[in-house]
Order: sequence, then C-alpha cells, then structure tokens
Amino acid sequence: MIKQFSKMILIICIASITLAQEKEDSDQSSKEENTKEKVVEKVLVNEAGKKIDKLIETAKTSEEKDDNLEEISNRNGFLLGTGLALKELSFSQVISGFEALMTRDPSLDVGLSLGYQHYFNTYVGLRVSGMINTGGKAQLKYTKVIPATKIEPAPSKHQLSAMANKTPTEIPATVIQNIAQTYYPIRGNIDLKVLIDFYTKEKHSVGLNLGIGYEIEWLVVGDASADVQTSSTSSLARLIQKPNSLTDSAIYPTIGLHYYFGKHQFEINYKFAEYAFVKKSSRWDFNTGSNQGLLTKTRFSTKNSLALSYMYRF
Repeated sequence: MIKQFSKMILIICIASITLAQEKEDSDQSSKEENTKEKVVEKVLVNEAGKKIDKLIETAKTSEEKDDNLEEISNRNGFLLGTGLALKELSFSQVISGFEALMTRDPSLDVGLSLGYQHYFNTYVGLRVSGMINTGGKAQLKYTKVIPATKIEPAPSKHQLSAMANKTPTEIPATVIQNIAQTYYPIRGNIDLKVLIDFYTKEKHSVGLNLGIGYEIEWLVVGDASADVQTSSTSSLARLIQKPNSLTDSAIYPTIGLHYYFGKHQFEINYKFAEYAFVKKSSRWDFNTGSNQGLLTKTRFSTKNSLALSYMYRF
C-alpha cells in the first residue's frame, strides 16, 4: 500500500515537472514570436516611413517645378508701353564753296512701344520690341557763313604778304548770312534684346538687357530762310529756302537694366552712337535768287541717348 502511494506521488511529481517544462517552453516560444512580430512591425513601419518621405519630397520637387514654370510663364507675353529718351543730335550742312555748318542739340523724345518677350528658363529670355516717337525740333542757325578757301601747297611768308590785299579766286562772290532752318523729327525703331535676370523673388525681378537695334528717321522741313547777296545784287535779300526733307537709318547697340513688379516693367537703357550707317546725305540747291542755287548736303546723326521706359505685360 505504501509502495503504491509512493509510486503515485512520484508519478504526480514527474507530471508536474513535465507540465512546468512544457509551459516554460510555451512561454519562451510565445516571447520569440512576439519579438519576431515586433521586428517585422518595425521593418514595415520604417519602409512605410521611407516611402512617405519619398512621396513628400517628390511632391515638393514637383511643386517647386510648377512654381518655376508658373514664374517663367508669368514673365512671357505681349508688351505695351511708353518711353522718354534724351538724345544728343548732330546736324551738319555743307553749302558748296563755304565751310561746313555744324550744330549739336539735345532732343527729348516721347513715344509708344509694342513688343513680345519670352523666357526660356528662370534667368534668360529674349525680347523683340518696336517704338515710334517724336521729339524737339532740330534747328540750324548761323549768323554768317564763312567762305571756304583752299590754297595748296601752303604759301610762304612772301606769298602771304603779296596776297594780303588780294581776294583768293576760291572765295565765292556770294554772301550768306542769318541762316535759319527747322526740321521736325519722326522716328521708328525695332530692338532685339537678350534678357538676363540675376534676381527673382515672388513678384520682383531685376536684370540686365543687351541688344541691337535699327532706327529709321524722317526729318520734315518746317521752315528755312537766309539773307543772300550775290555779285548781281547790291544788298542782302531775304530768301525763303526749300530744303529737302530727310530720310535716313542706322544700326546701334544698346545696354540697360530692367525691373519687373508683377506685370509692370520699368527700364533704363543707354543707346550708343550709331556705328553702322545706312543713311545718305540729302542733296539740294541752296537758293541764291534768280533761279540760281549752290549744291548743298545735309546730314543728321544721333550721337548718344538715354531712355527711360515703362511697359505693361499682357
């Protein structure tokens, strides 16, 4: 009886130990599974985070590109504006047998402009524009016109002494005084410019422009007169002159700065003197009375100019 009881107790102990071991193994396995699940969960979270970050970065890049494209497209379009230009005008006239008459006058021009500009990227663009303008009248006034003398070779002292009381044959018998001529200018020009913007932010943009232009000019005669005396007249006679109106053209380089605020564009440009002339001098006969005249050549040229303009972009 005692033996059987001892045997039962031993069996119960062994069973308890076995069950405890199985439970411990089960708990260990459960912990390992939980750890694996947590590792997998962390990996999934990290991968998802990376994908989300990449999507956000792509969205930002796309937004920046869209903003740049919008900014570029906002600077493209047709232009309409006005401008002021301060010019230095050179006026020369040569009456046959007399010394050249020359004058330089400032001219303030005002006009209307039309154009189109296109930007290829954030910083570089191209513009073509045209302007028609008019300005202050050009005037030529001389109290006395000096005869031209040409004696070659240069005379010696003895020759000069002998010629002191003689009138050189090169001096014409005609006397011209009080010349007054007025011309009214009408100008048209077309410019091609490269636009380089070195600062852009929101609605503001500042840049440099370089270009070349072509200008055609019409100078319409207003009035002209002079006091003339010839060998056949005893005194000066007031004669109304009839010069030819002038048409000329020239090519010029230009450089300037521009500032954009939204659709409003402001510019200051310096136009250099015309360096390639397509112009011709105007020829006409200076009226000396009795249907007689002296061959005369007239020429205008713009030396330099400074222009301030405003344009609205559509």
